[in-house]
Amino acid sequence: MNIILAIVVAFPLGYFVKQRGMAVLAFFTAGTFVFSFQTLDVLLNWMAGRTGIGGASAFGPAPDSMPISYEPSDVFAYGLINALILAGGIGLTVLGSVVRARRTARLTAATVG
Repeated sequence: MNIILAIVVAFPLGYFVKQRGMAVLAFFTAGTFVFSFQTLDVLLNWMAGRTGIGGASAFGPAPDSMPISYEPSDVFAYGLINALILAGGIGLTVLGSVVRARRTARLTAATVG
């Protein structure tokens, strides 16, 4: 879900929101909501024994008792991957802002000159 948000929303958000900082803040805010929802979805699917894309499970075998056992490295990897996706989305947001600024400068120069 985070990667879909980054691909679909980040660049247009940077392009259409005039203030770069506001565009990044808007993407980050949307990303935190999607991350929370995605994390709950992954956790509940793992606890229910369902698998994800390609039959893979998020954190190994589904738990069968309490307390739940898991590998801390799985949690770290999940956080790291999502942080990289968030950073990529912020990069796309900034890129959208840069493209808009260059296009505006080029159109202004063509109109004046």
